[in-house]
Amino acid sequence: MQLLNNLRRKPVWVIVTVLVLGSFFASCHGSTDTKVVIVRVFRDANSDFSRDLDRNLYGFNGRVSSGKLIVVATMEGDYHNDLAENIAMVKPQMIILDSPADAKLVGGVQFDLRKARSACGRNGDCPAFIPPWVFGEELEATNMLFTAITQISATQQATACDDSALPASVRDLLNANFSEWRPKQASDMNADDQQLWLAAVHDKECPGIAVGQFETADEPSYAILLVLKSNPSGGHKVVVVSKGAPKSAYTWKLLDHAEGQTYSGLVISKAAPGKYSDLENNKSIQLKLDGIQVEWMEKGALLYFWTEGRYRKIVVSD
Repeated sequence: MQLLNNLRRKPVWVIVTVLVLGSFFASCHGSTDTKVVIVRVFRDANSDFSRDLDRNLYGFNGRVSSGKLIVVATMEGDYHNDLAENIAMVKPQMIILDSPADAKLVGGVQFDLRKARSACGRNGDCPAFIPPWVFGEELEATNMLFTAITQISATQQATACDDSALPASVRDLLNANFSEWRPKQASDMNADDQQLWLAAVHDKECPGIAVGQFETADEPSYAILLVLKSNPSGGHKVVVVSKGAPKSAYTWKLLDHAEGQTYSGLVISKAAPGKYSDLENNKSIQLKLDGIQVEWMEKGALLYFWTEGRYRKIVVSD
């Protein structure tokens, strides 16, 4: 096929095919070039993490055991429509969802979401999986790519407070509105508080970033504990960045702020859906979505939750 012949003459790091749904997929489902194995990846080209994901996909360099070059091809089109109506027809070798909630949209594919792996670093709500129709050399090649991009994702989780911890559009919004602030890092905490954070279930999470379905089950939101770049202990802000609808722009909401000395053990994390009671057991709530826990470790914690179009809070510990 002429397109693939042209691609082979390019350096490996730019061997990327952009495929449009339609006749090309129908005619090229099996590679006609015996020197390459094509791995077609279905993902949302307009997602918030697509820039970082595409960098990882396009930077992949590998060969299967027979020596054939692995060529990564990405699919363009209407993400939601193609996910629901065309996936089983075009049969990509890998599917990457914008969020776990999109699993219900997938038409004609049986898969176990629990076996999927994150492909987008700290934004862990983009499960990647290999459909059941992939076999032979295509499966070998897809497994190699799958392992590579999910390992990169795990590495990005290890540096969860870096810029790559948030989608580019979220970073841009924060830089535009809070240019002198950044997410709190473990290194901003004293040694004892760092040990408390790492000894809990947080492991490699960032104490200044929480990602979850805080406002809707269809879209991830981002809760950020901001500290001053010039003086991390000189005040804080708790900001939530979210979308009102799947294709709308991100907006931000300020949940809390304080000036002056900031407690070293102040952290933020996601609270799973479930039942929560306030400190004196006078009030209980049942969360259907994720909540945001702002905690002063060994001192107290507030739980913020979305209800009736706004955030409310209860004191859950002292």
